[in-house]
Amino acid sequence: MKSKLATTIKLLNKTEKEAYKTLTISLFAISFLSIFALRPSLQVITNYRRKLEEAIKVDQILTTKIKNLEKARQNLNIYEAEIKLLNEALPPRSDQSDLLKSLSFLAATSRITVLKSEFALSEDKKPIENIVISLDIKGSIENIYTFLQKTEEEKRYIRINSVIIQKTQGSTDLAIAKISAEVFYTNQDER
Repeated sequence: MKSKLATTIKLLNKTEKEAYKTLTISLFAISFLSIFALRPSLQVITNYRRKLEEAIKVDQILTTKIKNLEKARQNLNIYEAEIKLLNEALPPRSDQSDLLKSLSFLAATSRITVLKSEFALSEDKKPIENIVISLDIKGSIENIYTFLQKTEEEKRYIRINSVIIQKTQGSTDLAIAKISAEVFYTNQDER
């Protein structure tokens, strides 16, 4: 019996030695693999993860900037339309011929006659200049009122300072009106 027990113990010792040997080689292989193969792979994965997080932050920042630029473009479109209207109301330079054409058109559509028109430019060099206009017009009182109304509705800003209406002798409907007005423009050529 001793021999069976001794043989079994020898076998166990031999098996344990083999197991320990296998375990030691496996642990060495795992250590070697983790140091030379897994560690660089984990470092690469960590670097890519860090770069991905940075890219996500940059993407969020760029998305916010794109939204802000879209809002700015919408605001710019609104402001461009308003600037166009403002430039029509206050043009960058005085143009008496366009102003005279506009007033003549208003007179024709109001069925009045312009008897006399005088323009006086201001001599000051300010950011906003003005032209003083004196008009003598003839027509029915109703047509004179229509002319004044259309002048106020004109895109070009015309400020009427005074209106003097006198009925003509011998006619109940015809009148002569003396109008004093100002037209403004921005003096951009001087700046």
